[in-house]
Amino acid sequence: MSDQVWYYSQHGEKQGPVTLEVLQSAIEHGKIDPSTDLVWGPGLSDWVKVHEVPALQVSAPKSAAAPPPPSAVQTADSSMSNIVPPSQVAAARAAENPYASPGAENALQDALNERRAGNYPGMGRLAYFLWNFVLYVATVGAVIFLLVVVGGFSSAAGVEGLNDAMAGGMLLGLFAVVVIAVVLSIVFAFSRLQNLAMSRWNYLWSFIPIANIWLAYRMIGCPAGYHEHKQLDTAGKVVRVFFILYIILSIVAPILMNGATYYRDKAQEAERQIEMEQSQ
Repeated sequence: MSDQVWYYSQHGEKQGPVTLEVLQSAIEHGKIDPSTDLVWGPGLSDWVKVHEVPALQVSAPKSAAAPPPPSAVQTADSSMSNIVPPSQVAAARAAENPYASPGAENALQDALNERRAGNYPGMGRLAYFLWNFVLYVATVGAVIFLLVVVGGFSSAAGVEGLNDAMAGGMLLGLFAVVVIAVVLSIVFAFSRLQNLAMSRWNYLWSFIPIANIWLAYRMIGCPAGYHEHKQLDTAGKVVRVFFILYIILSIVAPILMNGATYYRDKAQEAERQIEMEQSQ
């Protein structure tokens, strides 16, 4: 059995050290996903996906019809149950070699950051928000210009034929502004969905009530590749809190307003009754 130790990552958490045999057994029995989980060990300068390491190319996970030998499962379970926390591993390695480079300890976070931001094309959340804000300002400005400037000029001209022509041009301009704004907003949304590793068909959720709030949260708050790694950073958590408060306010505000209106009407009705009784 090899004495070399390996580390692996699942859902952004580093696990290990384990031996090569235990790691291979865990892969073979489906405890580790070769296509998404990361691994680091002897001969590797950085964290890579499991399926990229030749030494870890094992057979596909066994099905329920052919259960693994009890000894292999017990070995893998007992080894993984005794996994040392990352902080203790770092301390032990520092004690063994105080001159060791800290780059290996930071490589996992660097690899995760690369997966979240560097490997996903498309528009990030900040760019998506800013471009939509610019589009909104430009659209509103164009509409105001057409309605106020062009409309006011045509009214001041006082020529009936000219007024009709300019009115038609103004309506055509408004239609063009709306079409351009809609097309650009769809392009921005498709680019953002690609950055989130989501299908562009998810854009259809924007036409469904309640579901469109969920989609807006995904597109504004979640980092790149969120649909795959499901890791939410600090900015995403802050945006999530704002969306939760928005939903609560959307539910509570109408109830409070209707309640206030109801009690105000009751109070006015009571005052009228008192005035009628006093006048009799």
